[in-house]
Amino acid sequence: MAPTTSRALPLGLWLSSLAVATPIAQLAGGVDAVLALSPLRCPLMLLAGMPCPTCGLGHALVHAWTFDLSQAWAHHPLGALLLPLSGGLCALWMVGPGRVRGLGRALDMHVLRSPVALLVGVLAYVTWGIARFG
Repeated sequence: MAPTTSRALPLGLWLSSLAVATPIAQLAGGVDAVLALSPLRCPLMLLAGMPCPTCGLGHALVHAWTFDLSQAWAHHPLGALLLPLSGGLCALWMVGPGRVRGLGRALDMHVLRSPVALLVGVLAYVTWGIARFG
């Protein structure tokens, strides 16, 4: 495969998945029917009966992929935001894979290896869960 083709592949796959998501969901009987087939379940909900801060994210992503953004937002606000973010990363990869790798390295160096950043991230995650579910 030529370099330009391989660079365009992620964006092509992302766009193709958007094009087929709604028809597939309609053929299956709706988004809820598709979600009922998913084996993914929240481990914290299964084990302790309580939701985690990311509960609903999978449902939100499926709704976002079928352009039902109001339902995506209702399940989890991050789901509706991840759709354009993933497309943007695919487009950035097409422009230059090194830029995406650079973002990953910067994230690793400045966030994942910083105890303060990790603590802030964990506190934000827990605060989000408490605010969302009371």
